[in-house]
Amino acid sequence: MSIPRTQFISVEDAYSKYTEAGWQIVPVNGKTLAVKGATGRDGHTESVPPKKGQNVALRLPRGVIGIDVDAYGDKPGAETLKDCERKWGKLPATDRSGSREAPSGIYLYRVPDDFEAITALPGIELIQHHHRYMVVEPSTHPVTGKAYRWEPVGDSLMVLGGVEALPKLPDSWLEGLRATNTGKPLKRTESASDSLSEGNPCGSVTHALEAYEKRVQDGSSRHDAMVAAQYRLIQLGSEGHPGVGAAIDTLESVFVPEVSADRKGGSREAQREWDTALDGALRLADDPEALGCDCDGAQTNLPDSFWESRESLRHIRQAAHSRTSSADVVFYATLARMSAMVDYRTRVDTGVKEPASLNLFVAVVGSSGAGKTSGVSGVRKLMPAPADLDFRDGLPMGSGEGIAEAYYGTVWEEDPSGGTKKDGTPKVVSVRKQVRWNCFFSLDEGENLTKQLERSGTTIGPTLRSAWVGDLLGQANARQETTRVLPRGEYALGALIGYQQETAAALLDDSAAGTPQRFLFCSATDPSIPDKRIPHPGELSGYLLGPDNSFVDTGPLTLEFPEDLKDEMFREMRSYATGEAVIENPLDSHRSLMRAKVAALLALLDGRVEVTREDWDLSGVVWETSCAVRDSVVSYNLAEKTKREEAATRKRVETERRLEVARTQARPKLEKTAKALAKKVHDKGRFPVGELRKTLRSDTRELFAEATDYADEQGWVVFDENERVFYPGESKP
Repeated sequence: MSIPRTQFISVEDAYSKYTEAGWQIVPVNGKTLAVKGATGRDGHTESVPPKKGQNVALRLPRGVIGIDVDAYGDKPGAETLKDCERKWGKLPATDRSGSREAPSGIYLYRVPDDFEAITALPGIELIQHHHRYMVVEPSTHPVTGKAYRWEPVGDSLMVLGGVEALPKLPDSWLEGLRATNTGKPLKRTESASDSLSEGNPCGSVTHALEAYEKRVQDGSSRHDAMVAAQYRLIQLGSEGHPGVGAAIDTLESVFVPEVSADRKGGSREAQREWDTALDGALRLADDPEALGCDCDGAQTNLPDSFWESRESLRHIRQAAHSRTSSADVVFYATLARMSAMVDYRTRVDTGVKEPASLNLFVAVVGSSGAGKTSGVSGVRKLMPAPADLDFRDGLPMGSGEGIAEAYYGTVWEEDPSGGTKKDGTPKVVSVRKQVRWNCFFSLDEGENLTKQLERSGTTIGPTLRSAWVGDLLGQANARQETTRVLPRGEYALGALIGYQQETAAALLDDSAAGTPQRFLFCSATDPSIPDKRIPHPGELSGYLLGPDNSFVDTGPLTLEFPEDLKDEMFREMRSYATGEAVIENPLDSHRSLMRAKVAALLALLDGRVEVTREDWDLSGVVWETSCAVRDSVVSYNLAEKTKREEAATRKRVETERRLEVARTQARPKLEKTAKALAKKVHDKGRFPVGELRKTLRSDTRELFAEATDYADEQGWVVFDENERVFYPGESKP
């Protein structure tokens, strides 16, 4: 319950009651201390009555600690409090003070007089005699305008009963919060560093690291974003995820330089801020799990269990390995090329929104010469194009207009004006129109494509985004021969594009427009290729590309999801639409539709027109593996960016050091020159600039400007701007 507002009739009444209970009162303007000398280890202990319009704050005495929980916005105070109670036991009930809903607020406890705690945990501050103060009822929050209130656990306020009315902080909490005497964070002093796991960051660790910048972009302070990121990373390290140590180092190298300029103490204060937060996060770390990382996103290749789940998948893997190609590349290429060969009217119905096209795009990531698109030639042998299909296979990808043009051709049709030839037969004219419905595009290096994405006014980005959902492509011009329009749902299109780690970053940078969300990501390397030759298994069989695997017009084909999966999809999409759930990573925004496309293609690969639960589960493996490859690109480029920034910082520091050395070495020469010039001015009484400069030897003439400035600063000379003449100053050198 909340204490009625009449508990304190006024600020004066509150001052009287708080001081009678033995508390030191300090006035604050909003949340800023209005008096000097009332904080710190040596601050005075006398109460100061607030003036009109000021808020009331308590400075805690020795022997009392306030646990200040911030559990609003993206502050992790609530989660930290749960972790603390799990490790150190449940806190005794005590009154809560604050202007927000629980669990946010300050909880007061008695501690030994000589006890000193750390200053912070993730989302929690520890208020002590020497550290901070607490604004209390009847104050008003300066930002939200909400009133501060005490929420007691009994019929009366503990705080008005004095320090002895407060419950004791349990011994386990005392030990957990006790400040170390080393002055170093636990990272450098205790076994909690085991949570700073080694290795390459897995998908979960990468997501946690990315969340730092996202929180800052969304309006969080860099401090709050850093604390939240540290806390999540240490949690992941405790769970056995790899790469936390590298991620923490990366975060530190980004945070400390970014905030140094805003801190009074510069980089030292920024580093202390970082170390304090990390110390708090490490105190909550559990012993790392022996099982290690169990997040599927850590695997950048499809697992053995995936390949062994079906004969068609084993067949694809063997075909790839027989040609020393990555099985992942050949599999993803099979799906993308298959999506381009199916009857263009084929759809997958998830029970949510309209049935979707199967158009599929793949980004293969690997070093130069790693065979990023060589898998395409292997797929042609596995799955030859049907003889009765007008199929453009392996087309290069240039502009958005070029994609639409690939479906066009010239045909002869009767003249619409109705004219006839001399023999009475209708006149015919050549017409540009859509003549095919199936095209597969392949690009070995995607750098040129991403350069186009970066240019304003190009159509390739919008064209790809529209093509993935089978939307209308092209543009209608005034002249028919330059019009290229593909109606919605009237084409099948697949694409496979090769990228290196560096160039793939540019594709990911287009996430605001939604381009990378429409790609599956695949690794060009495959550690599972056997060390001995194996035979090629021949063509795949049993797959479907249309209703009866021919391209006679038998009508559209719709692959249905089972009812239980439709229910799941509905619940998931509803939760997003109502705001009950959010997609944390913007790159995952098309996860459900991407999985639906993959599940449908897996069904067709097995010769079925119904999607099964197993198809859906396998699509989840494909999705998680794709995310791992995508996240590895993000991690790689983030690390490279950090290296470049560190190198630039080192270069700036070295340049400044050299300049300082040069200035130090040149100082005596500069002073000597300045004195010599000043003496000449004093001896002559008046010296024009040009004449004075000529008195210097040629090897010292470059110092003239600095030397005269120095002489002016010392009061040896005075410069008349109008006459351009130096006169003697008040003092002589």
